[in-house]
Amino acid sequence: MIQINAAEGCVVNVTDKPIYNVIGCGNNIQYNIDGDKTRKHTDDVEVHEEVCNQTVTRGPGKQFLFVGDKPTEENITVRNREKDRFIRYLSEHKMGSRQLVCDKKDTLNDIVTCFLTVWMEKGITSSSPSGGAVFRFLTDECGMKSTVTERSYSNEIKERIKNKDYDVRTMQDVRKCFNE
Repeated sequence: MIQINAAEGCVVNVTDKPIYNVIGCGNNIQYNIDGDKTRKHTDDVEVHEEVCNQTVTRGPGKQFLFVGDKPTEENITVRNREKDRFIRYLSEHKMGSRQLVCDKKDTLNDIVTCFLTVWMEKGITSSSPSGGAVFRFLTDECGMKSTVTERSYSNEIKERIKNKDYDVRTMQDVRKCFNE
């Protein structure tokens, strides 16, 4: 139940669907939001459902690293293929048990930056991937542990991508695993 104070002409966003325009007088209007979109209001207020010019939208949802046809859809096939490739690379280089950190000289961050660069070049991820999407891919999908917050790692990895901050030898080695 959302309780709001309303006055004549007040615009209230009840759900992410239409905006309800409050007409009449009354100080307390209660909207009961459920599957039926039922509304309760005091007797001295009329509530008319009408879409107004003014809209209130939710913030953007969490972004995905590997998007499908629509930006709000994840390409699960590509995600799984690239997760397997990434984990295999880490295993072959005895890096599978490493934790995410925000150290400029960290080899794992170097590898992640190289993989992201190749993924961007191949067009299988955005040309400017979300740092949060990278963090969630590494922790949720690849099962990596982290000693830092999503925000800290996000800022670190975005900075590394922006500055093309990676070791050339690591990049050559990462590219080999894409040519196999």
